[in-house]
Order: sequence, then C-alpha cells, then structure tokens
Amino acid sequence: HTRLQDDWSSDVCSSDLICTQQDRKATLPLRKWFKSQGVEISLPAFDGDAAAVRQAHERLLSDCSAVVIFYGAGDEAWQRSVLVDLRRAPAYRDGRPLPPPLTYLSAPDSDDKQDKVDMEESDLVDGRDGFADHQLQPFLRQLVASGAPS
Repeated sequence: HTRLQDDWSSDVCSSDLICTQQDRKATLPLRKWFKSQGVEISLPAFDGDAAAVRQAHERLLSDCSAVVIFYGAGDEAWQRSVLVDLRRAPAYRDGRPLPPPLTYLSAPDSDDKQDKVDMEESDLVDGRDGFADHQLQPFLRQLVASGAPS
C-alpha cells in the first residue's frame, strides 16, 4: 500500500486520539498504522492536575485535523461525555468545526458497542475482534481530503 499522504501534500495531518489511560497500550496498533500513513497522532494527557489536563486537551482539539475516539475500556457514560465535550470544540478552534469523529470500537464488548454496530452508525470502525485497518481507509481519505491544500 502507498501512503495516502504522499499523494497530497508535505503538510502533516494530525489526529487527536481520545482514549482512557487503561486503553493506552491497546491503541498501539492504531497509532502505529496512522504513523505509517503519515498521520501524527496525539494522545490525551493523563497526568497532572485537572486544569492542566483540560488545557492540554483543549490545545490538542484546537490544532488537530480530526478526532478518533478509541472506545475500549471506557464505559458508555465515558463515551457520551467525550461526544458532549467534542460539541464544544469549535470554541477552542476559533469557530472552525471539527469533522465528525471516528469511533474505533475495541474490546471488551458491551451492549452499547453492539448497538452502535447494529444501528450501522456512521464513522464507526469495529475493531473488537482485532485491528481493522481496512475499515480505516475511508476515514484516512477524508482526513487527507480535509488537509489537502485548496
């Protein structure tokens, strides 16, 4: 496979990968794949006081081209709180909207995750049975298109 980034620009696309601290190791295949495609992935800050963690999160959201929600160890309430937080992203981005986030499902399974698959939600990758790079291609193409010079 050729890297899609090679086809569009020397600029680096960046994506904010939102996950729980427990999922950090589980995100490795995803982070390595994005890196191999020329996409810079930023993890959330997990250490520090609440204000510093919040400020780091807002800075990542202000600068990134896209967001990937890694829905693994986090529960349904965590995932919903992330979505609510992302609705505020334009405030950190001088009014620039974020493209719809990609939700990457990972183990362990849950009723909420299965419901998302059954409802055929958009911008969803089901990686509960292992890393699913082929399902990431449409998101990568969208990311590249949004970062391409006009």
